[in-house]
Amino acid sequence: MSRSRGSLVLSTSLLIGAASAQEFQPHHVFIASPEANKVTELDEDLNFVRDLTAPGLAIPHALAFGPDGRLYVGSAAKRIFVFDGSGTAVTDFQVVSGPGGLAFGPGGRLFTTAVDAVHRYDTNSQTPSLAGGLALEEPANGLAFGADGRLYVAAPSSDGFLRITPELTRSGEMNTGLGPHSLPAPEAIATGRNGRFYTTDFVTDEVLVFLGTGLAVDSIGLDGLRDPDGLAFDRSGRLWVGSNFHDEIALVDVETKQATRIDVSTHGLLHPAAIAFAPVRWLGNVKGKLTHSDGTIEKIDEPVELTWAPGSNHTMMKLLKLENGATLLDRFFDEAWVFHGPELGEPEGTKRILDQAEIQPFAQSGGIARVTLKAKGSLDAAGRFEPKKLSGAIRRTDGSLSFQGKLVAKKRLN
Repeated sequence: MSRSRGSLVLSTSLLIGAASAQEFQPHHVFIASPEANKVTELDEDLNFVRDLTAPGLAIPHALAFGPDGRLYVGSAAKRIFVFDGSGTAVTDFQVVSGPGGLAFGPGGRLFTTAVDAVHRYDTNSQTPSLAGGLALEEPANGLAFGADGRLYVAAPSSDGFLRITPELTRSGEMNTGLGPHSLPAPEAIATGRNGRFYTTDFVTDEVLVFLGTGLAVDSIGLDGLRDPDGLAFDRSGRLWVGSNFHDEIALVDVETKQATRIDVSTHGLLHPAAIAFAPVRWLGNVKGKLTHSDGTIEKIDEPVELTWAPGSNHTMMKLLKLENGATLLDRFFDEAWVFHGPELGEPEGTKRILDQAEIQPFAQSGGIARVTLKAKGSLDAAGRFEPKKLSGAIRRTDGSLSFQGKLVAKKRLN
């Protein structure tokens, strides 16, 4: 059985229990259809559920679920539309350029690629706003965070990836010419097991697999699928790949390298591009001790909202706001705490280790964070893992504060 993959997001709300009443059905897949100006929702068995549309939604080409559980859709009309679980676009906001890719990072900020730049938007307010940009001087396509906490951007002119920090500074390039496989035209990127990257190549019509060093270790054919674009992993570890310019997708077992091409035109999906899976969401609590430099200890017991989504191994943590204002941990973790680490899911059974890593890049004051996150659940009739409880151990230190505690989440929101 394929191992579980995970992305865990701890988000915020103004009041305890004030999570959106409209949640998406977990594990459903959302596919952008640029030619049809819509996003189509399917279940895991490719059954049609509904279309998501909105006035002004033109040529959608980028998708990402946010820490609030809502779906963010990038449009060529230089706008990002935000849908809640009812399928309604609850808001939209202007961006510098029609995004080629979307990825959420530290502080709940949204990173996008433009024609020749990466931009960062603050989505924590009612009106998201531009919070920085980095000119790249070359075209940029898809993007994803890696296990080292850097943002990786597909750069066709460089035949590989650019490394960028969350603070939007260049951190070198990932030389993809080190192995037996070249990468002439990278499109989208998905992070995989053990810190590997999976990327579609528009010229060779295949998926290439890279180590974090840039060494290409494998290539996967797509059963004749041409012009591959967006890609994402489902909870079973199966890779879904869209075909821009054709009305097909491919479902890929990355372990056996077997791919199955599927016609999705019957669902009205024209030129399927970006792909994203709906998350599972909980309410939980973080408990522990916050120790100051003078030895003073504060006990912490605060609510959190958690989002677990297949497809990428990163975690954002943000505490729910209490009615009387900011939480004790807000001043320590700033707006959010994000970490990345190789997914260590067990091959079978009803337990998964989602993350286990030492994290330095995203520590707010240059300190160190360590975390182990585990999920317990059950397997459905198809052998797919359904998480029912999350728990974890958390440690975080910097020059003046330290925190040690645990995280437990049992109450499902969807």
